[in-house]
Amino acid sequence: MKQPMVRFLVVLLLGTLLFGAPGAAWPAVAADEDGGAPSLADIISMAAEANGKLQSFKFNVDMAVVMEASGGTSPASVTMVMNGAGALDMGGKRMQTVMTVVMDAPGQPRFESQAESYVVDGWMYVKMTLPSMGTRWVKMRLDEDQWQLQQSQFSPGGEWLQTAAETRLLGSEDLDGTPTYVVEVVPNMETLMKWLSHQQGGAMKDLREAGLDVARLIKRMSVKEWIARDSYLFMRTDIEVAMEVPGILGRESEKLSVLTSGVVRAYDHNLPVSIVLPDDAASAIEAPAP
Repeated sequence: MKQPMVRFLVVLLLGTLLFGAPGAAWPAVAADEDGGAPSLADIISMAAEANGKLQSFKFNVDMAVVMEASGGTSPASVTMVMNGAGALDMGGKRMQTVMTVVMDAPGQPRFESQAESYVVDGWMYVKMTLPSMGTRWVKMRLDEDQWQLQQSQFSPGGEWLQTAAETRLLGSEDLDGTPTYVVEVVPNMETLMKWLSHQQGGAMKDLREAGLDVARLIKRMSVKEWIARDSYLFMRTDIEVAMEVPGILGRESEKLSVLTSGVVRAYDHNLPVSIVLPDDAASAIEAPAP
């Protein structure tokens, strides 16, 4: 049972890292008929410049991962849903997030957990509430590279757009009262592998030890970006990933299919944010850096 469980948990971790969310169909987008509109290359260039100067923003994250084992005597489906919100102050190197995770699996009680995290003065503090462990605070020191990785998890757009294998301007759309350009992206696989390795080296190591090639497991991945027409700041990013893991229980006829889709929404760009560490975080136990 050890090897199947390792593979199962690895895929779950990968799905979490890729920001999945409920797989609603993308809305229709109006074609941009403005003859004076900038080219797609100009939109990407100006978005990179504008977001590179971004100092702060708030965000919401909605995700879900649906895993289905098939081809064997015991088909099963597991669903994990995560919802969260937070704020980033890049200038002050501060961050706050609040996340709730719910998992449903056949024959198992529903699993629920909450995590609250802060990055303040070069330290990351995490408050976790688990059914079997109660609530506790831990903290870890973050160097500059680790800080960059933490903030990149919640920054819409980013490297996906600049290193995309393919991009397509779908048109324009009004998003919460803001006119936006809508761009569809096919991510660069090398960038994806690099990002995954930085995000969770342990999961990647488990995949290699299991003899699995992550690039071959990913059957489909696409990203859709909403970019404000006036400021060129990222307003929303949708991600959808489909993976298949063969031989999940050691038999080639069995496989695990994983559908991950998600939404990251950014707002209140460059407005002041207040990120204050709670008093009870002073009791946090120091843990190794990620």
